[in-house]
Amino acid sequence: MFISKDYVSKAWPIFEAQNAIARNVEELGKYIFPVRFDDSEVPGLIKTVGYLRTKEYSPEDIANRFMKKLKDEYADSSE
Repeated sequence: MFISKDYVSKAWPIFEAQNAIARNVEELGKYIFPVRFDDSEVPGLIKTVGYLRTKEYSPEDIANRFMKKLKDEYADSSE
């Protein structure tokens, strides 16, 4: 989820976010990996969900963290 003022101002992304939040609950917090471009709040996304800020991480660093998360998830599912 790439969060910005443009993201939270449109109907489809909010619908998509609501479904992602529901899936995140079902999968015990393993589904959402938000990246914030600004301080916009996503309705329903609790403040305890971890996220990355684009001001603090390079695009390469964010991509590497996504890849690590995907690899970790794949490794967990193949056990």
